[in-house]
Amino acid sequence: MNPNLPTVAAWCYGIAGAGYAAFALYLGLESRGGLRSLALTLAACLTAVWAFLDLAFALTQANGWLEAGAMADVLRVGAWYCFLLLVASGAVGNVWGQDARRARWPVVVSVALVVVGFAAQLTVMLRMDALGDPWRLAMFDGIALNIFGLVLVEQLFRNAPEDARWNMKPICVGLAGAFTFDLYLFADALLFNRFDADAWSVRGLVHGQRKHQDDEPDEHEGHDHPETEHRIIHERSALVTEYIQGFIDGA
Repeated sequence: MNPNLPTVAAWCYGIAGAGYAAFALYLGLESRGGLRSLALTLAACLTAVWAFLDLAFALTQANGWLEAGAMADVLRVGAWYCFLLLVASGAVGNVWGQDARRARWPVVVSVALVVVGFAAQLTVMLRMDALGDPWRLAMFDGIALNIFGLVLVEQLFRNAPEDARWNMKPICVGLAGAFTFDLYLFADALLFNRFDADAWSVRGLVHGQRKHQDDEPDEHEGHDHPETEHRIIHERSALVTEYIQGFIDGA
């Protein structure tokens, strides 16, 4: 393991935590009420808590902070689910249609994934393995959480009216990018029974970029083969890590 990775991780998660804390404060001060505004504020708060807990782990290397951060991570995803579902059901019309059963299934799946994920992370913290390896269950749930997050984003954007898509595009692109990165992270961890240190260290920065999608260019380079995408994500994670290390060393 690169000895500079904890420093890189501390910078990345510190930036993400500070950014989301400021974002949550702004939302709290500027909020006009309403469930969607409350859900977005809660998602920003939980994302800041998650980032600060992982920052504490990067600074202390104490596993307790990492385990607490993993539980906050599940709750953070649940809060973003809540925001997406509220937007889908109200802001742009009911994406799921008028059928009550059809509109209910995303909520049921969301709650189930969050409950299972939180329970799995809790059993990891409590070292309870009577029913099998809870860490692998947590990795499976992490993969499912991010896949379903992509499903929610895709359904929201694809079914939105044309005149609403432009306003929704930044947050949809940001959330889709974060869910895709985390999908790679958890799938790689499940495959190799460990987290990719480079990818984990820059994860906070990846999530921190979600708020800046308004400034990103609208470019599409086509679809790569899954193995190529896996390699590109790994290489870019390592490249970002090296860049931040160079910045820190030169400071």
